[in-house]
Amino acid sequence: MMSLNFDDQDGILRTILDAPPTHYTVKVQSISLLTKHNMEKYESGDFEARGYKWKLVFFPNGNKNRNVKEHISLYLVMSGAIAPQISSEVSAVVRLFILNQNNGNYFVLQANHWFSASNSMRGWMRFTTMGSFNQAYIALNDTCIAEADVIVHGITDALWPIVK
Repeated sequence: MMSLNFDDQDGILRTILDAPPTHYTVKVQSISLLTKHNMEKYESGDFEARGYKWKLVFFPNGNKNRNVKEHISLYLVMSGAIAPQISSEVSAVVRLFILNQNNGNYFVLQANHWFSASNSMRGWMRFTTMGSFNQAYIALNDTCIAEADVIVHGITDALWPIVK
């Protein structure tokens, strides 16, 4: 497996990989219709990883709630009946991928994220620019292939006892 890493000191690892992720793949079809009709977002179905349910949320025109323009936004959401309770937080390494359909490589962003009942959606408002996305990531059949890996490495109780 070939890997090329770019780390720019902001806690986000940017990588180009030639191997696919192991947890989840979604193929978003008719990207041009989503962007043409100004669809706000596309949500995948639920998938399970490390004992939790997750889904990918893709904003083909950028996350308008965050005033994002000229970029696509891609997030991982903890979902379903087993989302964290109010009193707990789940720490996970999140790796989100999109396939460059011109050369078969994956563009990957990776970071540690905390998920909780009040913060169940984590990812990147500016995953990649619209120009790069249109040139490389929807090159074949008007589709985008987005993928995710999730490595849960900690659960904490957010309500610490008061020590006197």
